[in-house]
Amino acid sequence: MADNPGNIIVNNGTAALYQGNPAALVQMAASEPSDNIIKRTGRFIRGLKKVRAKIASNPYCSAENKRELYSKVFHGAWSPVFDVVHNAADTFWSFLFRLWYDTLGVLVFIINTIVKLVFYIAGAGIFLWDRLWDFRLWVYARKKTLFQIFTAAVAIVVLGVMTINLLTAYEYSYFGRTLGTVKTKQEVYSTVALIGDKLSDSTGANVNLDAERDIQFKRVFGLNFKFDSKDDILNTLTYMKDIQVTAYAIRVDGVDVVVLDNEAAARSVIEDLKTSFTPKTEGLVYDDVSFGQEVKVEEVTVKLGTLWRPDDAAKYLKTGTVSDLSEGDVPDPVITVYSTGTLTSYEEIAYETTYIEDDTLYLNEMEEETEGQPGVNMITAQVDLVNGVEVSRIERSNVTISEPVDAVYRRGTKDIPAVSGSGTWMFPLKSDYRLTSPYGGRTSLFAGMMSNHEGNDFACYEGTPIYASDGGVVVWAGARSTYGMLVEISHGNGYATLYAHCSSILVTVGQEVQQGQMIARVGHTGAASGSHLHFEARYNGVAFDSLDLFR
Repeated sequence: MADNPGNIIVNNGTAALYQGNPAALVQMAASEPSDNIIKRTGRFIRGLKKVRAKIASNPYCSAENKRELYSKVFHGAWSPVFDVVHNAADTFWSFLFRLWYDTLGVLVFIINTIVKLVFYIAGAGIFLWDRLWDFRLWVYARKKTLFQIFTAAVAIVVLGVMTINLLTAYEYSYFGRTLGTVKTKQEVYSTVALIGDKLSDSTGANVNLDAERDIQFKRVFGLNFKFDSKDDILNTLTYMKDIQVTAYAIRVDGVDVVVLDNEAAARSVIEDLKTSFTPKTEGLVYDDVSFGQEVKVEEVTVKLGTLWRPDDAAKYLKTGTVSDLSEGDVPDPVITVYSTGTLTSYEEIAYETTYIEDDTLYLNEMEEETEGQPGVNMITAQVDLVNGVEVSRIERSNVTISEPVDAVYRRGTKDIPAVSGSGTWMFPLKSDYRLTSPYGGRTSLFAGMMSNHEGNDFACYEGTPIYASDGGVVVWAGARSTYGMLVEISHGNGYATLYAHCSSILVTVGQEVQQGQMIARVGHTGAASGSHLHFEARYNGVAFDSLDLFR
């Protein structure tokens, strides 16, 4: 078979004669095992080689035939994969089509429902409008009869109200005890308002009667009521005050001081008294609260008129009177409240200040080396109070929570130079710095075009001190356009220096400064992309390279 050029040898030893028929080659490739991707790839490569060999031996093979041969070899080797992709594509397309169809159906259903709803609402509105119009016509046709019916109804209502009013009366009672019957509540109100303090004088008791608060009314209906006159009401209320009732007295050292109608109210008054004389104070914890007298709540039988209102009872026990105290009046509590507590407070320990002589600073200069921090002492004391007023304090402990940190300042010893320009210059920065933009032409970061940079930029930390390069007079100290916060110093003889983009300025216009005096701090105000000092030098108003001052 090796001598027969018309045969194509396959791996398993069998052969299929091509004979110019590409289907035979595809059938041969498809008949091979296809367990995995490696075998399929190998079969694909072998098929390509055989096709190329056949095409090379047939100079008349057209381009269309070549594409068909390659396509069939490729499909024969990878047909399962393409079948899966094809099936997946068909399934996905079917899903999308069905989804679109269902969505369209839902939209049609919604639109149809809305149209029906609008139709029904409009129909209901028209129906109601027709009924209202018919009702109007019906009323218009019977207006005389309806007016007569309405007039009769109003008359019946008025007559009914008058009848009810004639049959209505009020029983008035005090503490659940019915005292009598009156035609209107106002009769009781006006009687109580008229008698006022006379009722207290007639009973000889501490009476504080408020008709709206203390008297209850019950509406009753009937005929032939016997109504109380104002004199009857007065006599009834006077007699009522002499009724003996069971109540609860707050007894101080065996003496009944105030009497309330129930035990809960009496004990609440006592607790409120304790609370008012134990004020809340920061750090104070009460250990004990007691009375200076023997205080008890006892059941007693007293006249109804001697009962106290809880508010009046509390005020009387606290101040000795039920009246409001005037300015300058001193309260005289009936019960003395003693309280003892533990007070925890914190006391600041002052720090000291020390100075270090520094020959790099001038005599009038001082710089902080270490910030002073006060210390803290925690003091625990026993505090005694009488009626909420502190009367003694005994310290129990004094513990230092934190020690003070002394403030340290560097004080200059260097002779102060003259404020006028000396002609010699010092660099305006002492801390670490880096030249980031020199004097001369550059592309402006903000304008995006070439510009003449009239100073030198030195990057350093924000807050870094800036020093006067030479003595002179401050002619500008504040904001100036793109410079931001700017200090300008005139040194005489036509020279001036500018210090721009400061975070803070420490001098004022007209102030004389010495060489090396701190005048500002580094920042990034104005047209600045970061924290730096723009140091600029001028001679007769014309800028020159400020680094020339130090060359």
